[in-house]
Amino acid sequence: MVSRKSLTHFSGSFCYSPDCVKLRRPLTVKLGNIDEVNIAKLIAGHGIHILVDLNGYSMSAQPRILAMRPAPVQVNYLGYIGTMGADFIDYTIVDNFSVPPSSQPFYTEKLIHLPCYMAHDRRRAVNRETPSRTEAGPPRQLHVRTTAL
Repeated sequence: MVSRKSLTHFSGSFCYSPDCVKLRRPLTVKLGNIDEVNIAKLIAGHGIHILVDLNGYSMSAQPRILAMRPAPVQVNYLGYIGTMGADFIDYTIVDNFSVPPSSQPFYTEKLIHLPCYMAHDRRRAVNRETPSRTEAGPPRQLHVRTTAL
């Protein structure tokens, strides 16, 4: 199990979209011409603890990379709301609207529940107070960046 205390840094973004360099600029490792086996090795070589896949089985998906288990914890989010039905995806991020409780038992992944699956929902009230880093809980030495595969 990866705990907050065991995380110390995260070094990079991995992207195989034609627009990835424009989207994520200097932190991007462009994967377009690298084969799947070497992409998995590259991700593992960077010591990624938690890999979040934003494609699932949608267009441009690369589930074979995830099947090689390049990270100890692998998560499905945003691009594909259904279950991956695969033993190489540990978690899927959902809410009770996008995946109703009656459908949740059919997911093979453990479910991480957010109050709202779509982070850009303008109808939801925004929290007026932003928690401090100490209140949010990550270790002080943790350098946080986001990534997408």
